[in-house]
Amino acid sequence: CVLETGYSADVEVILDARIDTLRIPTQAILDGRRVFVFLPEENRLQEGSIQVGLSNWEYTEVTAGLQADVLVVVNVDRPGISDGAHAVVMKETP
Repeated sequence: CVLETGYSADVEVILDARIDTLRIPTQAILDGRRVFVFLPEENRLQEGSIQVGLSNWEYTEVTAGLQADVLVVVNVDRPGISDGAHAVVMKETP
């Protein structure tokens, strides 16, 4: 393979892999350890801390602080996302 002048390439080197692990989108994690989760019984968001394991640009393994059945906010850069904010889950439109 030859890379010509003016072109670039992204390379991902896999050093380890795990199966049957809890993972979330990497973009959902703030400061490498914080996430916002949805509390359905209260219709609000709650900030929480997690411990992370392996990660890449797409997904990050969660080793502690989160359970598989919890809804995590992925688009954390939207206005109004804060601890205690009122929230409603809406179905995605095609």
